[in-house]
Amino acid sequence: MNKKKVLRINAKDPHLRGLMSYLLQVLNNIKWCEENERTPLVDLCGPSYWLHDKEYGDNIWEYFFAPVSDITLVPDDEDDDSEERVEDITRFLLPVKGYNMDVIQYEWIRYFTETRKDLNKIFKKYIKIRADIVEDVEDFWKQNMQDERVLGVQIRGTDTTKYGLKIQDYIDETHKYLKDNPATKIYVASDTHEALNEFKKEFDGMGNVLHLPLTRQKNYQGASINGRNNWSMAGFKSPKDAGDEILKETMLLSRCYHIIHQKSSVALCALIMNINTTNTFMLEQMEKGKRGKWIRKK
Repeated sequence: MNKKKVLRINAKDPHLRGLMSYLLQVLNNIKWCEENERTPLVDLCGPSYWLHDKEYGDNIWEYFFAPVSDITLVPDDEDDDSEERVEDITRFLLPVKGYNMDVIQYEWIRYFTETRKDLNKIFKKYIKIRADIVEDVEDFWKQNMQDERVLGVQIRGTDTTKYGLKIQDYIDETHKYLKDNPATKIYVASDTHEALNEFKKEFDGMGNVLHLPLTRQKNYQGASINGRNNWSMAGFKSPKDAGDEILKETMLLSRCYHIIHQKSSVALCALIMNINTTNTFMLEQMEKGKRGKWIRKK
C-alpha cells in the first residue's frame, strides 16, 4: 500500500515569531509540498508558542485557521493500516528566502515579489480563516471602506525602530504618495498609539484616518508586544486575542489599494491576500552605516 508522504510544518524558534510570520512559513512550506508531492500538516503545538492558550487547544494554527489537509498525526504506539497513516513526518522549516536583513536587506522582498502570485494561489486554495474573524472584517469594511479609495499605512515601531525610520518618515512618504495618487481614506495599522495619534493629527481633519480599536503599545520606541509572555504585559486578555487582532489588521490592509510599509510579515501577508494591492517598501530609503547603525541613503 502506498502511504501518503507528509510534511509536518512547525518552527524551531516558535516563541520568537508572530502569527503572520507563521502564516508566511506555512505558505512557503505548502509551496514546497506541491513541488515535491507531499501533503502538508500544520503542527504548531505546545506552550513554547507565545500565542498558545490551552483553553483553545494545543495547535495554535487551529485557533485562527482550518487544517490545511485531512491528515492527522497518529501516535507512534498505535497500529493504523489506513491510507491516512503518515509514513514520513519531516520537521522542516523553509524560511522566506533572505529574511535575515543583516545578509542582504532587500533580497527577501525580491524573492517575495517573484513568488507572490504562487503564494496567493496557495493562500486561496489552502487557507480558511475562522468565520467570526471574517465576519468582523467584513462588517468594518462595509461600514468604513466599501465605497472609499483607501491607502494603507503599516507602521511597525517598537523592536523595528532600529532600522532608523521615524514616524515623520511615514507621514512624509504618505504626503508624497497622495500627491499623485489621491485617496479618500487612510487605514493606519500600527502597534503603537504614538504613531496612530501622529497620523490623526496630520491627516484626520475630515475624519479620514481609519483604524481598528486594537491593543497597542504607548510609545513608538517602546517594547514590542510580540514575544513569549508579553501578551499579558501589553494588555491582551489572552494570547489568542493578540492573534485575532493582528489577523484582522492584516485582512483590512489587504483591502487597501496601496500599502506603505517597512520590514513586516503583516504587510507581506496582506500583499499575498490581495494580488492587486501595490506597495512602497520604506527600507529602500535606508542603508546600514558604520557600526551597524541604519541611516538614510545619501
